[in-house]
Amino acid sequence: MFLRTDIFGDEFIGWVLDNTGPGREFPWENAPGEDWAYSNFGYCLLGRVIEYTTGQSYEDFVRDNILAACGIFEMQIAGDTLADRLSNEAVYDNANLPADDPYELPVTRMDAHGGWLGSATDVVRFAARVDRFSTVPDILSDATLAEMTTTAPGSGNYAKGWAVNTFDNWWHDGRLAGTQSWLVRTSNGFIFAAIMNGNGIDFGEGDSPIWEKMINSVDVWPAGEPL
Repeated sequence: MFLRTDIFGDEFIGWVLDNTGPGREFPWENAPGEDWAYSNFGYCLLGRVIEYTTGQSYEDFVRDNILAACGIFEMQIAGDTLADRLSNEAVYDNANLPADDPYELPVTRMDAHGGWLGSATDVVRFAARVDRFSTVPDILSDATLAEMTTTAPGSGNYAKGWAVNTFDNWWHDGRLAGTQSWLVRTSNGFIFAAIMNGNGIDFGEGDSPIWEKMINSVDVWPAGEPL
């Protein structure tokens, strides 16, 4: 997804098919089915499958049929430049990774593989609808959620959109120049998101990540209404 940022959609998918594989410019490291690797392209392809299947744009379908069902109405696909910035959107900086300009990468074309713009609250609001907890109803069946959190052979701790472990914790992180995020669902009922307008921040790595220390430092959690 980052080799040809000047093309998108059918043109980009055609380029991938024409230029990857045995004897081509970008040969595979393994034959299909022999190993696992995280693929941003897979998410891009899924977005196009949604468009062909529904007849809607990827963004419209997700907003109308998924986000609205979660009570989320302000998430949208991000713009590319500082001039595209929304009035309540952060200004991204490169203080932690000065070699990267946060406004050089065209983000709009990323849509299904990392192009969404939203608040940490809305990210948690979405996660609460796919968490297998009873606090609020899930938008997916229990069987689908079980499949979503089942790892594939050779994938280590990565399932289908979530990283998981044997303690039934789920999480995902992401980063681009100028932004970094974490979403975590813990087995004992916590869900939280952290979004930063910088990159290179050690938020969740190591044996005792910052988020774990934050949760463990609180003795009493106040009652509140579910998101």
